[in-house]
Amino acid sequence: MASYNNKSTPGTAGYTANTSVTGTTQATENTGERVARGVKGVFAQGHGVGESLRGNINSAIDSFTGDTTKQAHDEEVARGGFREVANKEFEKKGTTDKAL
Repeated sequence: MASYNNKSTPGTAGYTANTSVTGTTQATENTGERVARGVKGVFAQGHGVGESLRGNINSAIDSFTGDTTKQAHDEEVARGGFREVANKEFEKKGTTDKAL
């Protein structure tokens, strides 16, 4: 396994990366990609908190009204929110509506 470290190579506008070559696979991640992933994770966690709160409140309301179908859906929304907080990733990807 060869490992290379490119530190601000001329002509790369401050590009800093850790590049590792394993067999035929090359993985490169620059600082901007790491920051973007971190910011996205924060937003996913915030969204997850909102989803778990929404799911739990709606589930409690549905338990008072006796609507077990909606209650089951709302409990799944709450579980999805908990997963978003834990994984730092949105539960549904590639859709415009992230709500479960």
